[in-house]
Amino acid sequence: MGSVLHTGVNWELDASYRALSPKLDLNDLGFLPGFNVWGADVDLLYHERKPRGGVQDYSVGTGFTEELTFDNAVMVQNVSLHGDLRFTNLWSLKTNLYYGLPGRHDVFEAGDGGRLKRPQTVSGELYLQTDPRRHTQFYGGVYGFHELGRPGWNTTGTAQLTFNLLPTLQLDVSSQLTVSKHATRLWFPDGCRDATGESCTPLSTVRHYTFGQLASDSLSFTSHAAYTFSTRLSLQGYAQLFMARGAFTHYSHIDTMGTNPVVRPDALVPDPAFHDDSDGDGAKDGDFQRVALNLNLVLRWEYLPGSTLLVVYSRSQSADDALVGHAARLTPGGLNAGPTEDVFLIKLSYFWR
Repeated sequence: MGSVLHTGVNWELDASYRALSPKLDLNDLGFLPGFNVWGADVDLLYHERKPRGGVQDYSVGTGFTEELTFDNAVMVQNVSLHGDLRFTNLWSLKTNLYYGLPGRHDVFEAGDGGRLKRPQTVSGELYLQTDPRRHTQFYGGVYGFHELGRPGWNTTGTAQLTFNLLPTLQLDVSSQLTVSKHATRLWFPDGCRDATGESCTPLSTVRHYTFGQLASDSLSFTSHAAYTFSTRLSLQGYAQLFMARGAFTHYSHIDTMGTNPVVRPDALVPDPAFHDDSDGDGAKDGDFQRVALNLNLVLRWEYLPGSTLLVVYSRSQSADDALVGHAARLTPGGLNAGPTEDVFLIKLSYFWR
């Protein structure tokens, strides 16, 4: 990876390059955001730093981003416009507009080496943040996405409140709602079969794909609290309730030959006779309704400089509704009937001098 940054009085030019090998495996070290990808970013920014009226400073700019796999399948190719505005009361606005060029491919949707061609897209986001010095702070915004020439769209709204009630106590409460309609997605139960009727693999040469238009929603509520008893003793808590639902309509099929096939949405053949109920239980196999609750408590005590004791408790609950007799809903109902996992951990470390 590499980056070049040039900053003048008002103008700033930033160029970066990154490459993650197909054989890169860092799972033992932590989270790996991706692999088998290389790409570059170029951004040109104008920054006005002189206060004028109620405006403290602002910046506007444009950029270009491109990402490809190591066998040169284009995944990301975006032109962007962005701007930041900060007022004298230290409230700020941030906005970004993106245009996704044609010729991009989704190499993850099929999960077997197939590449789903994506149309041109337009998207944008707008975020507001209040004065970060205040005891009560707000951060929130909205993101929207639309496929040109197709009905697919997506929107996400986010809101977060931060309370610094005491010097030793911080509380964050946030929520996020995502709504997606008419997204071309591989049918979840088993969207690809090979010539023998088995599930497709990257080595399959004959593939029968089943796609549908997915309408899905998700809603989450998250809270985080941290209390500092002293410079060496603190307690942190985290809780998240997550709900999701989805339903498929407008099924279609396509047959391909060869490995790493390219699937074009306009080549999909509609199949109005496909009923999405292979087991005959009266419920569509691809539709889903899910709920999950995650709790976490961490007590940290630095009993000697550099030596710590960690006491951790976590609880995880989840449930998937069978949807027999009703449509998918956003609801926490049925959570107690799902599996629950409780974990209690103690970690002691000693810094040997």
